[in-house]
Amino acid sequence: MKNVLLYGYGKSGKAVEQIVQQKLIAYKIYDDHLQVSGGCYLSQLHKKNILQFDTIILSPGVSIYTPIIQYAIKKSIKVMSELEFASMYIKTPMIAVTGTNGKTTTVHLICDMLNHAGLKAEVAGNVGVPLSQFVGKELDYLVVEVSSFQLEAIDKFSPKIAVLLNIDSDHLDRHKTWTNYQKAKLSIFKNNSKETFAVVNGADKNIVCRHLYNVHKFDKEYAGSYCYVDNGNIYYQKEFLLPLRDTQFLISNIDNALAMICVGKILHIDKDSIIHTLRNYQPLPHRLQKVAIIDQVTYYDDSKATNIHAVKNALSNFDHSVILMLGGQDKKLNFKEFLKTLPTCVYYIVCFGGCGQKIAKNVKKYTKIPYKYYPTLQEATKYVKSKANKGDIVLLSPACSSFDEFSSYAERGDMWQQYVKGVENVDKN
Repeated sequence: MKNVLLYGYGKSGKAVEQIVQQKLIAYKIYDDHLQVSGGCYLSQLHKKNILQFDTIILSPGVSIYTPIIQYAIKKSIKVMSELEFASMYIKTPMIAVTGTNGKTTTVHLICDMLNHAGLKAEVAGNVGVPLSQFVGKELDYLVVEVSSFQLEAIDKFSPKIAVLLNIDSDHLDRHKTWTNYQKAKLSIFKNNSKETFAVVNGADKNIVCRHLYNVHKFDKEYAGSYCYVDNGNIYYQKEFLLPLRDTQFLISNIDNALAMICVGKILHIDKDSIIHTLRNYQPLPHRLQKVAIIDQVTYYDDSKATNIHAVKNALSNFDHSVILMLGGQDKKLNFKEFLKTLPTCVYYIVCFGGCGQKIAKNVKKYTKIPYKYYPTLQEATKYVKSKANKGDIVLLSPACSSFDEFSSYAERGDMWQQYVKGVENVDKN
């Protein structure tokens, strides 16, 4: 690695820059959104000037399927993600967690458990702090949230424990095909060995991985797994831990807790620390968060549900009178099968935003459920408040990203909560 291109100059790119400077590696920076030239910056990237580099380090926002990156790969230029690059310089044992849903909750659970047990651990990666920022930092463990974007371009990344929570269709606008997305997720086990461990959701049929070493499976419904729920109680290999009712986990997100327990048992964490973490878990915002009861209508903010799998999970917690709000930026997901098998608890659908009309057409085609479409989330919420009856549940679980109207799922959720509570003339900026 003698001449490196840093492609993308956000948090990850800047963290990588610190390392290459320390290692005295020659580098240049290119970012699609920066019009800067001179010094270490390139204002353009094309087939001629990319050949000067022997390595390209991608920030998560840069797809490996970008044409110039595909060209570089054909020219035998090494392409790696920031995750791969950082892992080359980190000696701290890593616990890596991926999955279509539940990653952030799970990494925080694992980190809380380790810290309560007296170990020094921090969360990193897709959760918001680039892994590169932890180079040279002394810790007992790094708990790394890993996205499919980061896994696209790994080669030797090898965490001590790799956790795969679930796989369902998502980010097809980025990965192009379901096969590409599934392959990216499964690559977390690419370097599984006799010295490493795999924690796997045994109930997920989309997780197809054979010949792995040291596999610990969890399954909320199957007592033959390492960790499971039976008759309302949580067990690990037939060892009773505690009743599910003593926690704030729902059956839709208990898999996150079961994965954490498997990690704890692999690392020989004491039972008290595991149980303490389970009992004290507080749901993160915008994840099936009950935000208001107004005129006997209950409103749930599940703005983090940016794919169909997450919406299915949310709906599994209800059995009647749900008004479901779907919409946002299109991620090229297929709503057909989801709508054809929609739970009977949903009696009305309100679609909104950039993908709203597409979803509305699918609702009309594949269901008999009445629906409405509105261009914005605020308009849709105003209608929902007039439509809902006593005893109804209004569920914002969009199945889409937020970038048609908002900067993040968190901003979308925050704004929706204000719309629900009747705050007028809300300024998103």
